[in-house]
Formats: sequence, C-alpha cells, structure tokens
Amino acid sequence: MFKSDRKYIFLPLILLAAGLTPSGKLFAESCKDVHITINNKTEDEVKVKKFEFHSVDKGWKTEVGMFGVDGFQKLMPDHNQTWTRGLGDVEDKSTRFRVTYAHLHGGSKWDDDLTETTENFTCSDDLKETVTLTK
Repeated sequence: MFKSDRKYIFLPLILLAAGLTPSGKLFAESCKDVHITINNKTEDEVKVKKFEFHSVDKGWKTEVGMFGVDGFQKLMPDHNQTWTRGLGDVEDKSTRFRVTYAHLHGGSKWDDDLTETTENFTCSDDLKETVTLTK
C-alpha cells in the first residue's frame, strides 16, 4: 500500500522547504499594503467601475470587491478615494494600473466608459500610487 521509499518521504519535505521564505511564511505575498488613490481631476462627477493591475505573467487582473457591494465608486470633481490592497500576483515586477470610469451625463445617465492607465512602475510593499482621471 504505502512504499517507504526515500523519494516518497523526502519529496514532500523538499517541496515544503522550497516554498518557505526567510520569514517562515509559505509562498509569501509581495506587493502588500499598496495604497491606491483614484483622483478625479475632471469637471464632472464620475463613476469608477473597475480597477485592474497588470501582471507580466498573467496580463490584466481585476481587483474584485474594491468598490463595495454595488461594484462602483462615485467621485465628485477634485475628490479622491484611497484603498489599501495586497497585489500578490505582481510579485515585485513591473506593473501598471488601469481604471475604467464614466462621466455623469445627467440625471441617472452615464456616458460611455473611459480608461486611465498609469506608467509602468515596480510594485513593492507599502507603495503609494495614484491614478488620476483626466479625460
């Protein structure tokens, strides 16, 4: 049933040791506690609909649950909002942020979606990064 061959005993131990970092955490997340600010520099109220970050290995990833239950965040002109998130999929690599938003057209109508994308930067723990909406 169970073979007591050395490879069956040592292989799991080797895999476990390879996943541990010096801090003793298994596969530690990098890019922790990133302070993301979305700044509305347009003349209109906007509805921020989606926040994404780029992973070299996986492409664009949507940060789910960032805007609460309704799935969006309204921002008045010259206002901003900051969130603190862990972006473990970035893994200390070059990344950029992309925000999808729409201007208030009037009443309860919103214009077509627009996007703003930051320049590439290297993500690190406790980073502060701002996406400024200007279109």
